[in-house]
Amino acid sequence: MINDVLDDALNKVQKESDNPNTVSVACINLMTDIKKIYLNQQENLKIIIDQKFKKIEKEIEKSKKKPQPGFRFFNAVYTGSVNNKNLPDGKGVLLFQSRNEEFPDENDFYVGELTGGTKTGIGKYTYFNDRNIAKHPFTIPYYLGEWSGDQYYGLGKKIIDTFDDPMTYEGDFRSNKICGFGKYSRTNKEGSIDMIGYFYDGSPMLYGVEIHKDKNDKLINNISGLYSYDFENKSKRLQCNFLDGWEWEKLDHKNYDRKKIAFINSIYEYAQNTLDKIEITNNKFKKEKLKLKIKLMELIFKIDFYWEKNSKHSKFNKLANILNDTNREIDNLFFFKDIDKYRKVVDEGFKTFDHFKKELKKP
Repeated sequence: MINDVLDDALNKVQKESDNPNTVSVACINLMTDIKKIYLNQQENLKIIIDQKFKKIEKEIEKSKKKPQPGFRFFNAVYTGSVNNKNLPDGKGVLLFQSRNEEFPDENDFYVGELTGGTKTGIGKYTYFNDRNIAKHPFTIPYYLGEWSGDQYYGLGKKIIDTFDDPMTYEGDFRSNKICGFGKYSRTNKEGSIDMIGYFYDGSPMLYGVEIHKDKNDKLINNISGLYSYDFENKSKRLQCNFLDGWEWEKLDHKNYDRKKIAFINSIYEYAQNTLDKIEITNNKFKKEKLKLKIKLMELIFKIDFYWEKNSKHSKFNKLANILNDTNREIDNLFFFKDIDKYRKVVDEGFKTFDHFKKELKKP
């Protein structure tokens, strides 16, 4: 457990020095390491939002000057570039049908890059449906960042209105999960809290820095500082609170070099090794899952093309239900073994469709 790893490392540091302040200095070094990772990540996120996405928006806006006929794409209308199979591919806009009959104009929409009919690349999804209007009437939740196979996958920013307090997360996502390094921010009438460090499925893990402030934006020293987290038991331990003169803003990340500090190296390696064991953080997993999703979208698109005139065809209807279920299940895959399993399902789906395609009425 990370608590034990941190405790052992801090004890070792203490034994190797007669200075009673050594442990505090070690914690400060670890907090400085976290700050350096965070600021580097923020620079990369700024490039995605302020440069890459804005460029995509400009290109889409420019393309509107040339008339582009939109077409129905499942529960949305799509305008933008397509591939040779007429699937959304490149840059475009998806305007989704409202899920609320009382508010038919409450349409979610996606602006950004697509590959093989999937939201893949950089894009922004704005949620007008399912907003928590009662608690946050003026908040429009959205996700802006990297995507893969219709899921948040990579670096991004999400505005969250699900809870009583408005929240923002900026950092790593995997398969729609908050997974990896990032920053959670929450505000309410009593103050604010920033949590900077490692997360899995929205919960803190390993270690991180918490910055608590009161309603006057004043730092609460006694509960702000370096924490270690027991993910399984949903508990945490304050390892070292901010000392006078060592607030977050004053941590000297510019003159900090992890390579020179053995203690930091061992803790950082532990964190990376822990994350590497989570298969959804693996880039190969991401690529294989995307390939499977794109292949499935190609088949579902064919099914949708024939649906209107063949929905009562028993074998066709059965196949459509299987593929729709498969699509939802693929979104929730987190292990390599499951990708192999569903690859066989998709391959069998193509064979089944080709087998009775001649029985179907053409649109």
